[in-house]
Amino acid sequence: MKKIVIFLAMVFAVNFIQAQCKTKVVSAFNYTNNGYLDKAQKYIDEALTCPDTKDWAKTWYYRGNVYLQIHLSKEDKYKKLDSNALQVAYDSYQKAIELDTKKEYYQDIMLSLMVCGEQYYNKGVTLYSLKKYDDAMASFNKTATINGFFSITDTLATYNAALCAELAKKPEKAKEYYVKLINANYHQPLVYSSLANIYTSKKDTAKALSTILKGRKLFPDNYSLIIAETNIYLSTGKSKEAKDLLELAIQKDPTNPNLYFTIGTTYDALSNDTSKTKTGRDAFFKEAESAYKKAIELKPDFFDAIYNLGALYFNDGVRIFQEADLMVNDMTKYKELQLLFEDRWKNALPYLEKALELNPNDYNTLLSLKQLYSRMNQMDKLKAINEKLKAFK
Repeated sequence: MKKIVIFLAMVFAVNFIQAQCKTKVVSAFNYTNNGYLDKAQKYIDEALTCPDTKDWAKTWYYRGNVYLQIHLSKEDKYKKLDSNALQVAYDSYQKAIELDTKKEYYQDIMLSLMVCGEQYYNKGVTLYSLKKYDDAMASFNKTATINGFFSITDTLATYNAALCAELAKKPEKAKEYYVKLINANYHQPLVYSSLANIYTSKKDTAKALSTILKGRKLFPDNYSLIIAETNIYLSTGKSKEAKDLLELAIQKDPTNPNLYFTIGTTYDALSNDTSKTKTGRDAFFKEAESAYKKAIELKPDFFDAIYNLGALYFNDGVRIFQEADLMVNDMTKYKELQLLFEDRWKNALPYLEKALELNPNDYNTLLSLKQLYSRMNQMDKLKAINEKLKAFK
Protein backbone atom coordinates (compact mmCIF):
# COMPACT_ATOMS: atom_id res chain seq x y z
CA MET A 1 0.00 0.00 0.00
CA LYS A 2 2.88 2.32 0.89
CA LYS A 3 4.46 1.78 -2.54
CA ILE A 4 1.22 2.70 -4.27
CA VAL A 5 0.96 5.91 -2.26
CA ILE A 6 4.55 6.85 -3.15
CA PHE A 7 3.90 6.11 -6.82
CA LEU A 8 0.73 8.18 -6.84
CA ALA A 9 2.57 11.00 -5.13
CA MET A 10 5.27 10.91 -7.83
CA VAL A 11 2.63 10.90 -10.60
CA PHE A 12 0.91 13.82 -8.93
CA ALA A 13 4.21 15.69 -8.62
CA VAL A 14 5.01 15.14 -12.32
CA ASN A 15 1.55 16.23 -13.36
CA PHE A 16 1.81 19.25 -11.10
CA ILE A 17 5.14 20.27 -12.65
CA GLN A 18 3.73 19.75 -16.13
CA ALA A 19 0.73 21.86 -15.25
CA GLN A 20 3.01 24.56 -13.85
CA CYS A 21 5.05 24.63 -17.06
CA LYS A 22 1.96 24.91 -19.23
CA THR A 23 0.61 27.59 -16.93
CA LYS A 24 3.77 29.65 -17.49
CA VAL A 25 3.17 29.58 -21.25
CA VAL A 26 -0.45 30.64 -20.80
CA SER A 27 0.56 33.31 -18.30
CA ALA A 28 3.12 34.71 -20.74
CA PHE A 29 0.41 34.86 -23.41
CA ASN A 30 -2.03 36.65 -21.12
CA TYR A 31 0.51 39.12 -19.76
CA THR A 32 1.60 39.96 -23.31
CA ASN A 33 -1.97 40.69 -24.36
CA ASN A 34 -2.49 42.85 -21.27
CA GLY A 35 0.74 44.80 -21.80
CA TYR A 36 2.71 43.53 -18.79
CA LEU A 37 5.79 42.68 -20.78
CA ASP A 38 8.17 42.25 -17.84
CA LYS A 39 5.96 39.50 -16.38
CA ALA A 40 5.40 38.01 -19.84
CA GLN A 41 9.19 37.82 -20.36
CA LYS A 42 9.70 36.20 -16.95
CA TYR A 43 7.14 33.46 -17.54
CA ILE A 44 8.08 32.67 -21.14
CA ASP A 45 11.79 32.41 -20.26
CA GLU A 46 10.92 30.11 -17.36
CA ALA A 47 8.81 27.97 -19.69
CA LEU A 48 11.91 27.41 -21.82
CA THR A 49 13.62 25.74 -18.84
CA CYS A 50 10.76 23.26 -18.38
CA PRO A 51 11.27 19.87 -20.05
CA ASP A 52 7.61 19.67 -21.02
CA THR A 53 7.34 23.07 -22.72
CA LYS A 54 10.85 23.89 -23.96
CA ASP A 55 10.21 22.01 -27.20
CA TRP A 56 6.69 23.28 -27.80
CA ALA A 57 6.14 25.26 -30.97
CA LYS A 58 3.63 27.29 -28.96
CA THR A 59 6.28 28.25 -26.39
CA TRP A 60 8.63 29.58 -29.03
CA TYR A 61 5.82 31.31 -30.91
CA TYR A 62 4.69 33.08 -27.73
CA ARG A 63 8.32 33.92 -26.94
CA GLY A 64 8.60 35.59 -30.34
CA ASN A 65 5.47 37.61 -29.57
CA VAL A 66 6.76 38.68 -26.15
CA TYR A 67 10.10 39.91 -27.49
CA LEU A 68 8.58 41.54 -30.56
CA GLN A 69 6.31 43.55 -28.26
CA ILE A 70 9.33 44.48 -26.12
CA HIS A 71 11.03 45.79 -29.25
CA LEU A 72 7.89 47.69 -30.34
CA SER A 73 7.15 49.11 -26.89
CA LYS A 74 7.24 52.87 -26.42
CA GLU A 75 7.82 52.54 -22.67
CA ASP A 76 11.43 52.68 -21.49
CA LYS A 77 10.90 50.19 -18.67
CA TYR A 78 9.90 47.55 -21.22
CA LYS A 79 12.27 48.69 -23.97
CA LYS A 80 15.18 48.16 -21.54
CA LEU A 81 14.23 44.53 -20.88
CA ASP A 82 16.31 43.45 -23.88
CA SER A 83 18.25 45.68 -26.27
CA ASN A 84 18.37 42.81 -28.77
CA ALA A 85 14.65 41.96 -28.53
CA LEU A 86 14.03 42.07 -32.29
CA GLN A 87 16.70 39.45 -32.96
CA VAL A 88 15.38 37.28 -30.11
CA ALA A 89 11.88 37.52 -31.58
CA TYR A 90 13.15 36.58 -35.05
CA ASP A 91 15.12 33.61 -33.72
CA SER A 92 12.14 32.46 -31.66
CA TYR A 93 9.82 32.49 -34.66
CA GLN A 94 12.37 30.51 -36.65
CA LYS A 95 12.53 27.91 -33.87
CA ALA A 96 8.72 27.81 -33.71
CA ILE A 97 8.53 27.08 -37.45
CA GLU A 98 11.02 24.25 -37.00
CA LEU A 99 8.95 22.67 -34.19
CA ASP A 100 5.51 23.37 -35.67
CA THR A 101 5.37 20.22 -37.79
CA LYS A 102 1.55 20.37 -37.99
CA LYS A 103 1.70 24.06 -38.98
CA GLU A 104 -0.76 25.07 -36.25
CA TYR A 105 0.81 28.49 -35.86
CA TYR A 106 2.42 28.88 -39.28
CA GLN A 107 0.17 31.65 -40.65
CA ASP A 108 0.39 33.72 -37.46
CA ILE A 109 4.16 33.25 -37.28
CA MET A 110 4.59 34.38 -40.89
CA LEU A 111 2.55 37.53 -40.24
CA SER A 112 4.73 38.27 -37.22
CA LEU A 113 7.88 37.68 -39.29
CA MET A 114 6.63 40.24 -41.80
CA VAL A 115 6.44 42.75 -38.94
CA CYS A 116 10.00 41.79 -38.01
CA GLY A 117 11.08 42.50 -41.58
CA GLU A 118 9.59 45.99 -41.45
CA GLN A 119 11.28 46.63 -38.11
CA TYR A 120 14.66 45.49 -39.40
CA TYR A 121 14.29 47.93 -42.30
CA ASN A 122 13.51 50.80 -39.90
CA LYS A 123 16.45 49.74 -37.76
CA GLY A 124 18.68 49.79 -40.84
CA VAL A 125 17.62 53.36 -41.62
CA THR A 126 18.42 54.43 -38.05
CA LEU A 127 21.80 52.70 -38.04
CA TYR A 128 22.63 54.26 -41.43
CA SER A 129 21.88 57.73 -40.06
CA LEU A 130 24.27 56.95 -37.19
CA LYS A 131 26.91 55.87 -39.75
CA LYS A 132 26.94 52.33 -38.35
CA TYR A 133 27.12 50.95 -41.85
CA ASP A 134 28.09 47.38 -40.97
CA ASP A 135 25.10 46.96 -38.65
CA ALA A 136 22.81 48.78 -41.07
CA MET A 137 23.86 46.40 -43.85
CA ALA A 138 22.96 43.41 -41.65
CA SER A 139 19.54 44.88 -40.83
CA PHE A 140 18.67 45.59 -44.46
CA ASN A 141 19.85 42.12 -45.41
CA LYS A 142 17.61 40.62 -42.70
CA THR A 143 14.62 42.44 -44.20
CA ALA A 144 15.44 41.04 -47.64
CA THR A 145 15.87 37.55 -46.16
CA ILE A 146 12.52 37.69 -44.36
CA ASN A 147 10.71 38.92 -47.47
CA GLY A 148 12.31 36.03 -49.30
CA PHE A 149 10.19 33.70 -47.13
CA PHE A 150 7.17 35.18 -48.92
CA SER A 151 8.81 34.77 -52.36
CA ILE A 152 9.30 38.54 -52.47
CA THR A 153 12.58 39.86 -53.87
CA ASP A 154 13.09 42.99 -51.80
CA THR A 155 15.31 44.94 -54.16
CA LEU A 156 15.13 48.16 -52.13
CA ALA A 157 16.41 46.51 -48.94
CA THR A 158 19.10 44.68 -50.94
CA TYR A 159 20.13 47.90 -52.64
CA ASN A 160 20.45 49.65 -49.28
CA ALA A 161 22.48 46.71 -47.96
CA ALA A 162 24.82 47.06 -50.95
CA LEU A 163 25.32 50.79 -50.36
CA CYS A 164 26.03 50.13 -46.67
CA ALA A 165 28.48 47.36 -47.57
CA GLU A 166 30.44 49.81 -49.73
CA LEU A 167 30.44 52.43 -46.99
CA ALA A 168 31.55 49.75 -44.52
CA LYS A 169 34.43 48.98 -46.93
CA LYS A 170 33.21 45.45 -47.61
CA PRO A 171 33.40 45.29 -51.43
CA GLU A 172 32.87 41.53 -51.61
CA LYS A 173 29.57 41.80 -49.73
CA ALA A 174 28.57 44.77 -51.88
CA LYS A 175 29.38 42.76 -55.00
CA GLU A 176 27.18 39.91 -53.75
CA TYR A 177 24.23 42.28 -53.27
CA TYR A 178 24.75 44.06 -56.61
CA VAL A 179 24.82 40.73 -58.47
CA LYS A 180 21.53 39.77 -56.78
CA LEU A 181 20.02 43.07 -57.88
CA ILE A 182 21.12 42.63 -61.48
CA ASN A 183 19.72 39.09 -61.51
CA ALA A 184 16.46 40.51 -60.15
CA ASN A 185 16.39 43.14 -62.95
CA TYR A 186 16.51 46.02 -60.48
CA HIS A 187 16.01 49.19 -62.53
CA GLN A 188 18.82 51.36 -61.17
CA PRO A 189 21.88 52.32 -63.29
CA LEU A 190 24.01 52.95 -60.20
CA VAL A 191 23.97 49.20 -59.53
CA TYR A 192 25.92 48.58 -62.74
CA SER A 193 28.42 51.41 -62.29
CA SER A 194 29.01 50.49 -58.63
CA LEU A 195 29.57 46.81 -59.43
CA ALA A 196 31.87 47.77 -62.28
CA ASN A 197 33.89 49.97 -59.90
CA ILE A 198 34.35 47.01 -57.57
CA TYR A 199 35.62 44.87 -60.44
CA THR A 200 37.89 47.71 -61.55
CA SER A 201 39.37 48.00 -58.04
CA LYS A 202 40.20 44.29 -58.29
CA LYS A 203 41.91 44.92 -61.67
CA ASP A 204 39.24 42.83 -63.42
CA THR A 205 38.56 45.20 -66.30
CA ALA A 206 36.91 42.47 -68.40
CA LYS A 207 34.10 41.96 -65.87
CA ALA A 208 33.93 45.69 -65.22
CA LEU A 209 33.37 46.39 -68.91
CA SER A 210 30.84 43.57 -69.39
CA THR A 211 28.88 44.90 -66.39
CA ILE A 212 28.87 48.44 -67.76
CA LEU A 213 27.79 47.22 -71.20
CA LYS A 214 24.83 45.40 -69.63
CA GLY A 215 23.88 48.62 -67.89
CA ARG A 216 24.36 50.71 -71.05
CA LYS A 217 22.03 48.36 -72.92
CA LEU A 218 19.30 49.12 -70.38
CA PHE A 219 20.20 52.78 -69.82
CA PRO A 220 21.90 54.00 -73.03
CA ASP A 221 21.63 57.69 -72.08
CA ASN A 222 22.83 57.44 -68.48
CA TYR A 223 25.84 59.73 -67.97
CA SER A 224 27.37 57.83 -65.07
CA LEU A 225 27.48 54.65 -67.16
CA ILE A 226 28.87 56.49 -70.18
CA ILE A 227 31.61 58.01 -68.02
CA ALA A 228 32.30 54.67 -66.31
CA GLU A 229 32.70 52.98 -69.69
CA THR A 230 34.91 55.86 -70.83
CA ASN A 231 37.15 55.44 -67.78
CA ILE A 232 37.61 51.76 -68.52
CA TYR A 233 38.61 52.52 -72.10
CA LEU A 234 41.00 55.23 -70.98
CA SER A 235 42.60 52.98 -68.35
CA THR A 236 43.15 50.25 -70.94
CA GLY A 237 44.56 52.60 -73.57
CA LYS A 238 41.49 52.57 -75.84
CA SER A 239 41.48 56.32 -76.37
CA LYS A 240 39.42 56.25 -79.59
CA GLU A 241 36.53 54.38 -77.91
CA ALA A 242 36.75 56.79 -74.98
CA LYS A 243 36.68 59.85 -77.21
CA ASP A 244 33.69 58.51 -79.17
CA LEU A 245 31.73 58.00 -75.95
CA LEU A 246 32.51 61.45 -74.61
CA GLU A 247 31.41 63.00 -77.89
CA LEU A 248 28.20 60.98 -77.65
CA ALA A 249 27.56 62.30 -74.15
CA ILE A 250 28.13 65.88 -75.28
CA GLN A 251 25.83 65.43 -78.28
CA LYS A 252 23.05 64.30 -75.95
CA ASP A 253 23.42 67.27 -73.62
CA PRO A 254 25.80 69.94 -74.97
CA THR A 255 24.87 72.57 -72.37
CA ASN A 256 25.37 70.43 -69.27
CA PRO A 257 28.27 71.93 -67.22
CA ASN A 258 28.40 68.85 -64.98
CA LEU A 259 29.16 66.69 -67.99
CA TYR A 260 32.10 68.85 -69.01
CA PHE A 261 33.28 68.89 -65.39
CA THR A 262 33.18 65.07 -65.32
CA ILE A 263 35.13 64.95 -68.57
CA GLY A 264 37.62 67.38 -67.06
CA THR A 265 38.17 65.30 -63.93
CA THR A 266 38.60 62.19 -66.08
CA TYR A 267 41.36 63.73 -68.18
CA ASP A 268 42.79 65.54 -65.14
CA ALA A 269 43.46 62.21 -63.40
CA LEU A 270 45.04 60.79 -66.54
CA SER A 271 47.31 63.83 -66.91
CA ASN A 272 48.77 62.92 -63.50
CA ASP A 273 49.20 59.24 -64.31
CA THR A 274 52.96 58.70 -64.36
CA SER A 275 52.54 55.38 -66.17
CA LYS A 276 51.51 57.35 -69.28
CA THR A 277 53.98 58.87 -71.73
CA LYS A 278 54.79 62.58 -71.51
CA THR A 279 53.07 63.14 -74.86
CA GLY A 280 49.99 61.34 -73.64
CA ARG A 281 49.91 63.25 -70.36
CA ASP A 282 50.28 66.57 -72.17
CA ALA A 283 47.34 65.65 -74.40
CA PHE A 284 45.24 64.70 -71.37
CA PHE A 285 46.18 68.02 -69.74
CA LYS A 286 44.85 69.98 -72.71
CA GLU A 287 41.63 67.95 -72.77
CA ALA A 288 41.10 68.57 -69.05
CA GLU A 289 41.84 72.29 -69.44
CA SER A 290 39.38 72.60 -72.33
CA ALA A 291 36.61 70.70 -70.51
CA TYR A 292 36.96 72.72 -67.29
CA LYS A 293 36.86 75.98 -69.24
CA LYS A 294 33.70 74.87 -71.05
CA ALA A 295 32.06 73.95 -67.73
CA ILE A 296 32.93 77.41 -66.36
CA GLU A 297 31.66 79.09 -69.52
CA LEU A 298 28.30 77.35 -69.06
CA LYS A 299 28.25 78.00 -65.30
CA PRO A 300 30.46 80.95 -64.28
CA ASP A 301 30.10 80.27 -60.53
CA PHE A 302 30.92 76.54 -60.81
CA PHE A 303 33.22 76.32 -57.76
CA ASP A 304 34.47 72.76 -58.35
CA ALA A 305 35.38 73.41 -61.98
CA ILE A 306 37.06 76.73 -61.12
CA TYR A 307 39.07 75.20 -58.28
CA ASN A 308 40.04 72.14 -60.33
CA LEU A 309 41.25 74.25 -63.24
CA GLY A 310 43.37 76.35 -60.88
CA ALA A 311 44.74 73.19 -59.28
CA LEU A 312 45.42 71.70 -62.72
CA TYR A 313 47.63 74.66 -63.63
CA PHE A 314 49.30 74.79 -60.22
CA ASN A 315 50.11 71.08 -60.06
CA ASP A 316 51.49 71.04 -63.59
CA GLY A 317 53.62 74.04 -62.66
CA VAL A 318 55.02 72.11 -59.68
CA ARG A 319 55.78 69.16 -61.96
CA ILE A 320 57.66 71.38 -64.41
CA PHE A 321 59.46 73.15 -61.53
CA GLN A 322 60.70 69.78 -60.23
CA GLU A 323 61.89 68.93 -63.72
CA ALA A 324 63.70 72.27 -63.96
CA ASP A 325 65.32 71.70 -60.58
CA LEU A 326 67.25 68.85 -62.17
CA MET A 327 68.60 71.20 -64.85
CA VAL A 328 70.58 73.61 -62.66
CA ASN A 329 73.71 72.74 -64.60
CA ASP A 330 72.03 73.63 -67.89
CA MET A 331 70.82 77.20 -67.42
CA THR A 332 69.46 77.45 -70.96
CA LYS A 333 67.15 74.49 -70.38
CA TYR A 334 66.36 75.69 -66.86
CA LYS A 335 65.22 79.11 -68.12
CA GLU A 336 63.02 77.48 -70.75
CA LEU A 337 61.32 75.41 -68.08
CA GLN A 338 61.18 78.40 -65.72
CA LEU A 339 59.07 80.29 -68.23
CA LEU A 340 56.71 77.32 -68.38
CA PHE A 341 56.20 76.78 -64.64
CA GLU A 342 55.85 80.49 -63.96
CA ASP A 343 53.26 80.69 -66.72
CA ARG A 344 51.34 77.76 -65.19
CA TRP A 345 51.28 79.43 -61.77
CA LYS A 346 50.26 82.74 -63.32
CA ASN A 347 47.33 80.94 -65.00
CA ALA A 348 46.39 79.18 -61.76
CA LEU A 349 46.21 82.38 -59.71
CA PRO A 350 42.92 83.93 -60.95
CA TYR A 351 41.05 80.62 -60.78
CA LEU A 352 42.14 79.78 -57.24
CA GLU A 353 41.41 83.33 -56.09
CA LYS A 354 37.97 83.13 -57.72
CA ALA A 355 37.38 79.80 -55.97
CA LEU A 356 38.21 81.45 -52.62
CA GLU A 357 35.84 84.31 -53.45
CA LEU A 358 33.06 81.77 -54.04
CA ASN A 359 33.90 79.73 -50.95
CA PRO A 360 35.97 81.81 -48.49
CA ASN A 361 36.29 79.02 -45.93
CA ASP A 362 37.36 76.18 -48.19
CA TYR A 363 40.47 74.69 -46.60
CA ASN A 364 41.89 73.14 -49.78
CA THR A 365 41.63 76.43 -51.65
CA LEU A 366 43.36 78.29 -48.82
CA LEU A 367 46.12 75.70 -48.70
CA SER A 368 46.61 75.78 -52.48
CA LEU A 369 46.82 79.57 -52.45
CA LYS A 370 49.31 79.47 -49.58
CA GLN A 371 51.63 77.29 -51.67
CA LEU A 372 51.04 79.37 -54.78
CA TYR A 373 51.72 82.74 -53.08
CA SER A 374 54.84 81.27 -51.50
CA ARG A 375 56.17 80.05 -54.84
CA MET A 376 55.29 83.34 -56.57
CA ASN A 377 56.85 85.35 -53.71
CA GLN A 378 53.64 87.30 -53.00
CA MET A 379 54.33 87.84 -49.31
CA ASP A 380 51.44 90.18 -48.45
CA LYS A 381 48.87 87.74 -49.84
CA LEU A 382 50.69 84.84 -48.17
CA LYS A 383 50.44 86.59 -44.80
CA ALA A 384 46.67 87.11 -45.25
CA ILE A 385 46.15 83.45 -46.16
CA ASN A 386 48.17 82.29 -43.14
CA GLU A 387 45.91 84.37 -40.90
CA LYS A 388 42.84 82.68 -42.36
CA LEU A 389 44.41 79.23 -41.95
CA LYS A 390 44.91 79.83 -38.23
CA ALA A 391 41.15 79.43 -37.80
CA PHE A 392 41.51 75.77 -38.81
CA LYS A 393 44.01 74.94 -36.04
